[in-house]
Amino acid sequence: MPLFSAFLFFFIISNVAFPGTSNFIGELLLFFGLITKIKIMFFIPFLGAFLCLAYTILFFNRIIFGTLKVYHNIKFMDLTFLEAFALVIFIICNIILGLVPNIFISFISIDIITLLSEFELKLYMQDLYSMVNMQQNLGVLVSFLRQYFFIN
Repeated sequence: MPLFSAFLFFFIISNVAFPGTSNFIGELLLFFGLITKIKIMFFIPFLGAFLCLAYTILFFNRIIFGTLKVYHNIKFMDLTFLEAFALVIFIICNIILGLVPNIFISFISIDIITLLSEFELKLYMQDLYSMVNMQQNLGVLVSFLRQYFFIN
């Protein structure tokens, strides 16, 4: 099954964010965003990426070089032409998005900026609303505690 092994290897290195694949751009943007905003939060996704790398190498080793019985090898066949053609289409899309990510990022960047500005506005409005109603909420909390603990 050399063809299956080659396709699986490419998708595994794409999963661990190898440069030139689409996942590399995503993790690169994630790490740059975390470094600019919250420096200490950089280590948690970095640890996750390292564990993902270790697990996928172990996964590939056990799937491709694992011990299979002889009677199992008879049932397994390599990829057909149609299966290989479908996987080649995925590989081409993965490489294109990895080498030229602006094709996809340019479509979503304006939407993300709009979404973030609306989210910041909603957070600001919630803060204003909570500040205005803080005294009312505190009164409700005090009355609840009085009823619960029978405090007069």
